[in-house]
Amino acid sequence: MHYLLLLDEDRMTDAVRSHVTIVHTASPRLFVVRLVQAAPEEISALPGVAAVTNRGLPAELMSDLDDEERLFARAFASRTEPKERIGEGLPWDAPGFEPPDSLPDCQKDTADGGKTSAEPPNREGERSDGQ
Repeated sequence: MHYLLLLDEDRMTDAVRSHVTIVHTASPRLFVVRLVQAAPEEISALPGVAAVTNRGLPAELMSDLDDEERLFARAFASRTEPKERIGEGLPWDAPGFEPPDSLPDCQKDTADGGKTSAEPPNREGERSDGQ
């Protein structure tokens, strides 16, 4: 499981580094980490650690972040929220939706069950196989 790790300063201590594997660095003090044989509570208790969470940061910590860090922290927190996609679960031809694009002519089945040539026409408008 990944966690968001926020440090008090722009420097990770050896004590913290020994308990985490850094997955992504958002800034010198904000990271996505995997915990190495430690619980989040243990990491939170280490000197220099402001927060360790697999959800969003508390509002008081969010206000201390710069714009880029805040955007990153919000994105991390939103990864577990349910997605709301328009038309999710509806059939492709549901009223109010467009059907998918049709296949190009070169990929359509022919009447005898075969595929048409995927080769483009030559200059005279004929396929290179003479048809």
